[in-house]
Amino acid sequence: MSQKYAVLGLLNAAPMTGYIIKKNFDYTIKKFWPVSYGGLYPALHKLTDEGYIQVHKQNTEGRGEISYIITDEGKKALNEWLLSKTSDIQCKDEYMLKIFVSKDLEDKDRVMIMKEYLYKKEEELKSILSLIEMRSSKDAIVTKGSSFIVDYTKEVLIKEIELLKKSLESEE
Repeated sequence: MSQKYAVLGLLNAAPMTGYIIKKNFDYTIKKFWPVSYGGLYPALHKLTDEGYIQVHKQNTEGRGEISYIITDEGKKALNEWLLSKTSDIQCKDEYMLKIFVSKDLEDKDRVMIMKEYLYKKEEELKSILSLIEMRSSKDAIVTKGSSFIVDYTKEVLIKEIELLKKSLESEE
């Protein structure tokens, strides 16, 4: 999957600035599709060059604000991608890989990795719970799809945290 379709999907919900796009990634699909500003802005420029989005500049309170708007061509590309065959599910998680290959680590070191992972998962859950509270905010674009992902992510994180705690209890 390309980042471009994630961006097009967000812009199909509403015009957004790069900052708001990034925040929506962070609040909703970060678990499945993390994005950095360093990757987002080149993608926005490429989508503009391809004619899939347009740049809208406006002055607000003395500074220029740039919003991005999906074009009809962008909507067409997004819909074609949505209806195309999906490749295999692939979610990369470096912590899970470290735990998987930790055979030669001392128990205390593997436990340290697992505790760090647990902390990260608990922080992710806090972010998701905050998003659920602010669903009516102008910074959170809520669609049926994004609402499902947020609810799904919350439930998965709760289960992951439960499993990590149980595993840590047996390790200690």
